[in-house]
Amino acid sequence: MNENFPIYILEGKTCNIKKCTGRKLIKLGRARELDRVSRISRSSLVLSPAGERAISKEDVKWAKNGIVALDFSWNRPEEIPLIKAESRMLPYLIPVNPVNYGKPFKLSTVEALAAACAILGNLTQARELLSTQTWGNAFLTMNKIPLEEYARANNSKKVVEAQFLFVDRPDDPI
Repeated sequence: MNENFPIYILEGKTCNIKKCTGRKLIKLGRARELDRVSRISRSSLVLSPAGERAISKEDVKWAKNGIVALDFSWNRPEEIPLIKAESRMLPYLIPVNPVNYGKPFKLSTVEALAAACAILGNLTQARELLSTQTWGNAFLTMNKIPLEEYARANNSKKVVEAQFLFVDRPDDPI
């Protein structure tokens, strides 16, 4: 894939401004800020823990219209707005950001956007986004194999199945 996906961020202003990776992407011109929910196109792809499906290659058609990150504190899910667009969850990945290092699923905004780009087949754009952070390349190194597996999966079901290569199933005996 050669063409970059348009990147948008709905800024919740709930994180530490000095550590906010979404704010940095906007400041550097790598993402456009959306000032309210109504600005999110219904034909775009929204990264959200409230999504009913995992992101997969079949979502490229939505991502071409834009990938939207909701830059809100996931510790306060009641503050995250409901979005009327194609919402997708990210699969199991390990963050390397200094705030949530090693805590599965607790990705920073830039990690989430980069993961989405990598899964959708644009690893170059993922690298460009992560280059804004001193620790950015470590995210791709830490998650290299999972991201490759998720990128090979052609639909949401296969992405969910691929997660179990990296985490134990809840019903597996210990």
